[in-house]
Amino acid sequence: QLPHSIRIGEALPYPELTLHERFRKQAALNPDAPAVVSETGILTYRELDDQSEILSRHLLGHNQSRGSRVGILMDTSPEYAVALFGILKTGAAYVVLDKAQPIAALERILENASVEIVVTNKHYTPNLPTTWS
Repeated sequence: QLPHSIRIGEALPYPELTLHERFRKQAALNPDAPAVVSETGILTYRELDDQSEILSRHLLGHNQSRGSRVGILMDTSPEYAVALFGILKTGAAYVVLDKAQPIAALERILENASVEIVVTNKHYTPNLPTTWS
């Protein structure tokens, strides 16, 4: 049974648009506006949308779609945003992997979460179990 404090308030309707659909709407309205600003540069909404679309098509080509779980193993960066939206566009769920975890722990997480593909970069590929490299 839920605590009383959780049940207080009116039910809110579920948003009609998913996160990535809302993002695409924003990208269409302001394609040249900055979407991600980092020490390494700026990614516009158009660039983020285009790059995440390329990744989503790649993932779909590897049978990753609704019901799939895709791992992300990288630092928070513009590339991380590309990975996140690319995965969401396929309908798959993302599984954030902690780069500080020992390889054996990552292997268990990947297996328990039924992850089939991990989006990473060359820097973190050595952190993956040998069966994933």
